[in-house]
Amino acid sequence: MLDHRALTKEDVVLWQRILNRRGWATPSWPKEWGGPGWNVVQRYIFFDELHQFPAPEPLSFNVSMIGPVIGTFGSASRRHTCCRASRTSTIGGARAFPSRVPEATWRR
Repeated sequence: MLDHRALTKEDVVLWQRILNRRGWATPSWPKEWGGPGWNVVQRYIFFDELHQFPAPEPLSFNVSMIGPVIGTFGSASRRHTCCRASRTSTIGGARAFPSRVPEATWRR
């Protein structure tokens, strides 16, 4: 990131796994959805640190769009299943969070 080069898919997957292990992959989510339960100031500090380091922000599509809708309007069972799935976003067909990403799942 310091050299302003584009991140590889492997870089993004590794970074998402690191964030997920720390519980930071979904910084805006409450604890009951699988997030850290941070308040506005904590989220600000987190993103400020990412930008100063510099480090990429967490993947946002599922985290910002799908997860919150299901978390807000879905049943408890649906929230449990779908919020976890939304947190484990995919990149080009390969899940970013599992411990191993088979190359065959994303190379075409």
